Amino acid sequence: MKKIRNKIFSISNTNNKRSNMAKIIIVGWFLPLVLLTGAILLILSGSMNRSARNTVKTSAQKAVEILGMRLNDCELASKNASYLPVIQNSYRTFLSDGDKKDLNESVTTFLKQQYRYHTNLKDAVLVFTAFPEELYYTYNNSKGGTYKDIQTFSQNTLSSILAESEALDTDTRLYGDNGRIYMIRNLMDSKFHPYAMLILELDRASLTESLQSVWGYADGALYLQDEVLLAGGEGITEAVASGAIDFDTEGKNRTAYTTYGGHSYVTGCLNQYGEIHAVVELDDGIIYAERKTYLFFVLILLIMLVPLLVIMRQYEQIYREELSLRDARIRALQSQINPHFLNNTLEIINWEARLAENYKISGMIEALSTMLSATMNRKSEAVHTLREEMSYVDAYLYIIERRFGEQLRVIKEIDESLMEQTVPRLIIQPIVENAVDHGKDASRQNTVVIRISRDEDYMLIEIENSGSLTEEEKSHIQDILYGSDDSGLRHTSVGIRNVNSRLKLIYGEECGLTIDNRKRDDSVCTVSTIKITISDKKNQR
Repeated sequence: MKKIRNKIFSISNTNNKRSNMAKIIIVGWFLPLVLLTGAILLILSGSMNRSARNTVKTSAQKAVEILGMRLNDCELASKNASYLPVIQNSYRTFLSDGDKKDLNESVTTFLKQQYRYHTNLKDAVLVFTAFPEELYYTYNNSKGGTYKDIQTFSQNTLSSILAESEALDTDTRLYGDNGRIYMIRNLMDSKFHPYAMLILELDRASLTESLQSVWGYADGALYLQDEVLLAGGEGITEAVASGAIDFDTEGKNRTAYTTYGGHSYVTGCLNQYGEIHAVVELDDGIIYAERKTYLFFVLILLIMLVPLLVIMRQYEQIYREELSLRDARIRALQSQINPHFLNNTLEIINWEARLAENYKISGMIEALSTMLSATMNRKSEAVHTLREEMSYVDAYLYIIERRFGEQLRVIKEIDESLMEQTVPRLIIQPIVENAVDHGKDASRQNTVVIRISRDEDYMLIEIENSGSLTEEEKSHIQDILYGSDDSGLRHTSVGIRNVNSRLKLIYGEECGLTIDNRKRDDSVCTVSTIKITISDKKNQR
């Protein structure tokens, strides 16, 4: 009996030890580990939330600053109409001789020179107060400007803007109407009475491009004071109407992060033309995706600590590897805005050049920006209109003419009826560049002729230069056009080979690029001919 009691006691004691051991493991190890895991997750979540918000706010602040620079650039351009005496002198001449034809030619030419190729403008309109029914205008084709925009403006907006003239005095003002943003200013005579009004329609895409570089951008809007300058979507409209987004005037040039209705918003204030408020609706899925992924990995790592507590060094190594993975993801996300950063940097340099009144450098930067946009091809378009293709050629020529000066002469003979035909991207500029590089005659002068015409069902694009080809050079050109090895070729040679290959792939063997000599007057010149099929189809993308 005693042995039985001792055995029962021994079993009970063993069970008690096991129970006590389980309690020690649960209370002294597992429970603290769970609490530690929860605390770490909360701390990391809060830290990453703050980091993400600070990143978004910094991104928004930079975007608003760039927006202000672009507006300043447009304002400087608008002041040229007042500071340069062309319009005022033409108007005075008209008052004395009554010749409206000369007035029209002079004013229209001035508008084209100043605003037709401006990177931030879609179109420009000038109205004389003495006869407001007559519009003097130009529009920027590369920014989508058309005559229809001028008609829409005349019918729907002109009368409202003219009503602002008296209150405007010498100020510059922004005016929003149906998704369009206008910058308006009076032109004053010597007695400071307005005799005309200049209206510039700002290019919406260019103006809001910096806002779209804000990390997590989903939608954007602009407000002037509390009036809509550029409307956003339903989410932004409801957040502003509810008061969740407050346009407080106490803090200038500040940014704020707001949540409303399950969505996040960042706002920035720009103290120009009153107060311009930029509102960006954020895609939380983009902003917090990294946080969720990171926290998931941290949780897995903490769970794995249960069997691996005895090998803490391995845990630390894994933790560091996960931090490196996090940094790599951050860099990958940041690389998405690099093209915007490059364009924004060019805009800043352009703005500084204009402030220094170095319009030559400013023009070259704007031309470089146009060429950069062509090479980046953000819309991934294989073709575009001949008009847009020529805008890239014009940008290249603007830069290269600054280099060669009077040694280079460019002549254009273009059938305007072909300008809306679609052509493959970047097929003319490489050929023009080749003509400039190899086209000098014995006197080191080069005349480049760009001739575009129709030949039945084909478009012929001829680039003629002053140089002539030897038989050896002709053989070398054939190797360039039809060879397969790019090693050892200059970039211009690779460019013309690429043009020829693309044209034959798209249009067939009957089309493509040829380069040969041609007699011109008493001399021989080189002519590069692009032959492509003309199609009446509008959608070839």
